[in-house]
Amino acid sequence: MPTFGPCFVNLYGSPREYSDLPDRFDALNLGKGEGVAYRGRVLLELTTELLEDPVKNEVKPMEADVIARIRDSAIAFEVSIGNHGNKLDDSVAPCASTTPPTNPVYDGEAYNYLPWGDDKPCTVVDSQWEDISYRLCAINMLLKIADRLSRNIEKINVAVVAALIPEEQAQLAIASLDEFILDCTRPLPKWEPENSPETELDKQLRRVRERELKNLYDQAMKARETVVSVEEALTQLKAYRDVILNLAVEPQRSLPDIVIWMLSGNKRVAYHRIPAHEILFHANEEFRGRSCGIMQTINLKKPRLSTDDENGFWKIPAQIRVIFWLGLEKEQSNWREIFTEAKVQVVAETYENQASIMGKWVTTRPPLTRPAWSDNTGREELQKDSFRLPEGWQWDGDWFLNPERSLLYKKVSEWYYLPPPSN
Repeated sequence: MPTFGPCFVNLYGSPREYSDLPDRFDALNLGKGEGVAYRGRVLLELTTELLEDPVKNEVKPMEADVIARIRDSAIAFEVSIGNHGNKLDDSVAPCASTTPPTNPVYDGEAYNYLPWGDDKPCTVVDSQWEDISYRLCAINMLLKIADRLSRNIEKINVAVVAALIPEEQAQLAIASLDEFILDCTRPLPKWEPENSPETELDKQLRRVRERELKNLYDQAMKARETVVSVEEALTQLKAYRDVILNLAVEPQRSLPDIVIWMLSGNKRVAYHRIPAHEILFHANEEFRGRSCGIMQTINLKKPRLSTDDENGFWKIPAQIRVIFWLGLEKEQSNWREIFTEAKVQVVAETYENQASIMGKWVTTRPPLTRPAWSDNTGREELQKDSFRLPEGWQWDGDWFLNPERSLLYKKVSEWYYLPPPSN
């Protein structure tokens, strides 16, 4: 019989922007569009019983004014999971979940950018949730199997379009079946005592997945021996992929999505939601999220109602490049091991020395007390034209001034200015 939970169900709705004024996106709380912000969670358990007489509905609807409406405003980019990360939410401990405020700069062509230069902001959101990693890891394992099937299907399609010889096409098909057969033998993640308690649905779903993987293994083994054409192999591989994607559906995914907001002044203008399992870290790479610790480019989108005209939402409000990582506190060392500061290696350098006389910079002696061109100590004279290039390097052009100005933005009364270059 159908069963569910006990498990938390996350609720998403309109942006939370502490304001007494009505907002057009309040309709998102009624399901009239994709929820753009975490609103809460409900602990839910469902069981099914066969009764002789129907039970009357005794559930009374909750009045709308019973639920307190909390809204907030934020600055820059904000990363949150549930209520954690919301700077104005005093129900949880504060954390470094927002980036420093930065004024956008016009690139002179068509776009604006944030002048972070080489200093990229890092946000950290500490939170506590029930440990359902055994559920999320199972999703990741199955999705990675589906990804490998998709890549192999694409390879075979390319081989067919390129009109490779039949033997090479057959080798690709057999190799794809062999890889899938191996994937079907991988064990699903097990429930551990430190995890959140298993529900009846967890146990039933695990049995279904194990049974289906065994059936797929048998089918793939048979197909490897009986398939007579590449087209037939493609049909089988696509069918296997569809089954795997169905098995990857997890109804008890109680860990909230990660939400990143772009805020302009006091207004939330664009967002992106990413499921927690996609960025979850695990020592076993098969159980790790597909986007964990990987640089990815994300297109943000504007909040919208299902009744809004699509023509007003085709423009991308912002594009960001981010690295997400979600894991246990004891696993933070992995983040530090992967993302360390780069080591700088100086292969050749020379310095131009100048002195200022009456506001004019000169390179003559006096007043200059060191060579016009020298090493970093100013003692050894180096000729500009005799600059020795490292092996394999070549000049790309003549010398020119290229000051690094990305970090010279200063804030004055909520405005930003860029100091003019020195003469």
